[in-house]
Amino acid sequence: MAVTLGYWDLRGLGQPIRFLLQYVGIAFTDVRYRIGHNWTDPDLREDWLRVKWDLGLDFPNLPYYIEGELKLTHSRTILRYLGSKHGLCGQTDAEKTRIDMIENYMEDMRNDGLRHVVYSPNYMEDMRNDGLRHVVYSPVFDPKLDFETLKAEYISKMGSYLREISNFLDTFEWMAGNRLTFVDFWVYEVLDWNRLFRSDCLNECHNLLQYMNRFEALPPINRYINSDQFNRFPIFAPYARFGGQPHPD
Repeated sequence: MAVTLGYWDLRGLGQPIRFLLQYVGIAFTDVRYRIGHNWTDPDLREDWLRVKWDLGLDFPNLPYYIEGELKLTHSRTILRYLGSKHGLCGQTDAEKTRIDMIENYMEDMRNDGLRHVVYSPNYMEDMRNDGLRHVVYSPVFDPKLDFETLKAEYISKMGSYLREISNFLDTFEWMAGNRLTFVDFWVYEVLDWNRLFRSDCLNECHNLLQYMNRFEALPPINRYINSDQFNRFPIFAPYARFGGQPHPD
């Protein structure tokens, strides 16, 4: 059955799904939509808008996942569907509860974190953005906001986020316990954004370093990240103050 994943031509919310599809061995068409380099470009999202209402999606959005007649949108819905289909949703109540907790915590970290650094508080006003997203996007939209100041503020509280995740992982191999689940694909991605933003951010969280190495050593993931299909950058849109270019800033 033909499978298609559609997302912007960057990592963002699409990358955990790409990782998961690679892990379970599903061949898929990786449709990537161009996004403009300037927030004011009239054709900023033209590639996507041209087809947005023609795909038969209930809630047209990116990322989308099409598998035969099944059509899904929203990244965590797609991840949960694939996790359920491939036995990656946890087996015990304790595992499922841990999945729910870390899934929501990582969403808070994403919204209150790196994206807040790189995007605008006006653009993200409904997401409580006071962290990394704010640092890398906010100065694009509001010239009164200084990127270096926002960056320093985020770095000062990054350790608190990471220590809480480290304490949650404790001595487990994976976030739900000792079984890999779909949420690990999401956790790895957000942690990797932060590691690329500040290379030493995990140095005091040895279990998180081991966790990242363990994920990257999974044979299908290792093959993928060492292939020409995978790029560390871009993470965010081209107009972001960090992670918006196809190479480190």
